[in-house]
Amino acid sequence: MPLRETTFISSNVETWRKLEIELTKTRPDPDLLRDLYAAVSDDLSYARTHYPNRSVRSYLNHKAAELSLSLYKNDKKSTGFARFWKETIPLEFYTQRKPLLLALIIFLIAFAIGWGSSVVDPAFAELILSERYVSMTEENIANQDPMAVYKDGSMLGGALGIMGNNMLVAMNCFVSGIFLGIGTLMIMIYNGVMVGTFQQFFFARGVGWESVLGIWTHGTIEIACIIVAGGAGL
Repeated sequence: MPLRETTFISSNVETWRKLEIELTKTRPDPDLLRDLYAAVSDDLSYARTHYPNRSVRSYLNHKAAELSLSLYKNDKKSTGFARFWKETIPLEFYTQRKPLLLALIIFLIAFAIGWGSSVVDPAFAELILSERYVSMTEENIANQDPMAVYKDGSMLGGALGIMGNNMLVAMNCFVSGIFLGIGTLMIMIYNGVMVGTFQQFFFARGVGWESVLGIWTHGTIEIACIIVAGGAGL
């Protein structure tokens, strides 16, 4: 037996009030709108079946239409390149600010651990960066060219290699979030420790600023992408 109309209304009126409040906002919560859309659509289907000529059906029909308009009124514009960078990305960053901040904090703590561990135990760099890399870079420093390892090969090949590696790291950082965030956490910690160790290695040998100028011109973007991927994974 269908519910009495009064019972149906009293059971769902709180959801409808939430919808009315959310629709008055300039920037409604997209997750809440999604849930409300599903609930109101179910209520509308029920009302159409059991109360086809009652005011509750007209009310729900109007609210569902209003909600659809709110969700899709800018759909055509939302594909625009300028809108994507001016509105979609900044809004998404603001909406997801907590996991992004958490990812940044994790990375900075890991960076500090890598730096501090290298200060306490100079051999730590060989463990993280590999003995071969350490030996080769120390030789380059002795030859007054600490960034020589990054000058080998063509500029295009080097750029593609760096880009491919960082895309892979970012993808793994995001996808690994499926394991309750633990995979993302481990990748963030490892990369933070590695970067901290890397920078301390150069500063300890008096060529820290040369490494900053040589690496962070592109490293700033790369690390930022990994942190964003980490926030998404978390």
